[in-house]
Amino acid sequence: MPPALTPNAISNILEQTHGSQDFKPIVQVFDLKELKTKPDADDAAKRFRVLASDGGFAAQGLFGAELNAMCERGEITKFTVLRLREYIVNDLNGRRILIVMDAEVMDRYDAVIGQPRVWQPGTGTNASTGMNAGGMQQQRNAYGGAPAAQVEGYGSGGGNGANLATEPPRASGGGYGGGAPAAQGQYRRDGGAVARNEQPRSITPIHALNPYQNRWTIRARITTPLELRSYSNAKGEGKVLGFQVLDADGTEIKCVCFNDTAVRLAGELRQGLVYEISKGAIVTPRDPRYAIYQYEIKLDNHATFVPCPDAERDIKKMVYKFKKLSELDALNAGDMVDVIGIAYSVGDLTTIMKRDGSETSKRSVMIRDDSDTSIEFTLWDPHSVEIGGQIESLIASGEKPVIAVKSSRLGEFQGKNMGTVSSTMVEINPDSSEATRMRVWFDQGGADKTFNSLSGSGGGGGKGSGELLSFSTVKEIGEELVAKNEGVAYLSCCGIIKHIKLGAEGNFYPACPLLNGERTCQKKLRKDDSTGEWKCERHAGEKIEAADWRYMFSMVCMDHSDEYWVSVFGDKGDKIFGISAAEMKEIYDREPERYENMISDALFNDYSLRVKVAVDNYTDVPRAKGSLVEIERVNYVDMSKKLIGKIAKL
Repeated sequence: MPPALTPNAISNILEQTHGSQDFKPIVQVFDLKELKTKPDADDAAKRFRVLASDGGFAAQGLFGAELNAMCERGEITKFTVLRLREYIVNDLNGRRILIVMDAEVMDRYDAVIGQPRVWQPGTGTNASTGMNAGGMQQQRNAYGGAPAAQVEGYGSGGGNGANLATEPPRASGGGYGGGAPAAQGQYRRDGGAVARNEQPRSITPIHALNPYQNRWTIRARITTPLELRSYSNAKGEGKVLGFQVLDADGTEIKCVCFNDTAVRLAGELRQGLVYEISKGAIVTPRDPRYAIYQYEIKLDNHATFVPCPDAERDIKKMVYKFKKLSELDALNAGDMVDVIGIAYSVGDLTTIMKRDGSETSKRSVMIRDDSDTSIEFTLWDPHSVEIGGQIESLIASGEKPVIAVKSSRLGEFQGKNMGTVSSTMVEINPDSSEATRMRVWFDQGGADKTFNSLSGSGGGGGKGSGELLSFSTVKEIGEELVAKNEGVAYLSCCGIIKHIKLGAEGNFYPACPLLNGERTCQKKLRKDDSTGEWKCERHAGEKIEAADWRYMFSMVCMDHSDEYWVSVFGDKGDKIFGISAAEMKEIYDREPERYENMISDALFNDYSLRVKVAVDNYTDVPRAKGSLVEIERVNYVDMSKKLIGKIAKL
């Protein structure tokens, strides 16, 4: 007995009386062919043409790329019975084509079920059959008579479509003997060309978009800045514009365009406004790591944006998908994340040089949340100036603001960190329930809790504790890490600097100021004696105007329990000596006696230190190495208050 198919499935699908959300019919693969593609085409470019049957009618269609593997493995073959789980119907030159994106194999059969005919608009359902779509009784045609003669193929010729009945000639005109009937949804004007009905625009939700749709309109808000950027590759130079849009259902998708289209849309569109968007291509993102949705919209000069002010209240300004900071440690570098937390520390605005010789700025902000975790958040220009300046002012006034961050890129350098990209959005003290909960948590005791830092800077404690540790304990923790031959610990200590070890040319070095990715190169430069120019191994052939002098030295720290060697790099030396490495270099060259006095003045002062202890292999022998993460002169008032608070809790 043949498997049971869903009666009237083809008519219901093609007449669109049901959607794939609530109608998942069982049909048979009447025929299956792989379409010819270019020899070098990838798997996603392959297409399989299908003829789907419900036993009474058959419809032409295509399998989406998602089903290619099932066809190639032989899971879907001719006469296979499927349950259609996701599909759409497209109009192509007056024909309705079934596009199947997801299907489930229900059964296998060795022959066609029933006597299906090619479905045509207006043929109705399978009510004219003698029995159900299982084909147990001879099926009659649409006029109630005997079934039409069988033909081969999808209409004529070929040997793959035996048993497919053709539809009787329709009463309307067409063919060679009369005027072709107007396609559905069209009309004639005074016997002239066919014109399409001016029907109200149908809005498609973003979650319903797919690459097989050729007509769609979404209504969405532009949520990210419209930043026109330049690029250069082997094909030449150009312009690119990328931005994100959000619809009423809360689904987001990225739009991207290039060159003339990018220039035009960057001038016409406005961030925050709602538009009806149409005539773009739905494509798969080129780099899934930075994708916010399974598809993105590629725009050209045919794309249309119609302002829609009446829909402003229907679509939110922003939608976040917050993650706890403690969850970020398990994610990969390059992932895009949304977080919310308290900004408790902010660094100075610094200027760095790009590879092309231009300058950019950055600023670091330390964030912590109620998962007792903190992370470094790097603001790059323009966020470093605008948003960073506001955060700096608030923290300087004594406030620790709540910040909500959308679409920041996760990085990994001396631990985890986050950084802004062009699409990153930062809100300070947002009006939301999440921000209120974070503020209440921080004000009602969260500020005094110990926390773990994912980054190589900021607060936190040794192995997740904020307690001050002696240097003897620091050594013990280092020995534990060496025994495991892995791991990193960030430890807080208090002590003095006993000794500073200087190099042959001082406690600084000439660093490369050019960018390596999103970070300054900082590789040691070599000066060409013949030309006087600075050279960098990483940026061979590029001109470097001047070296960026940076601190690099080792020092011995000690307390009542023990002493410990610590390496110092970069701006950590600024806090020890009170001046930059470039200024120290000038003093070293011109006033050697003053230089020696400044080294001596830095010794035997009380400091609060934060040290990173990690396992380092030297001549294949593991050892614990300490690096200075943060250093400040001891604030006796603050330290006394903390000690009094701890005593009160005893």
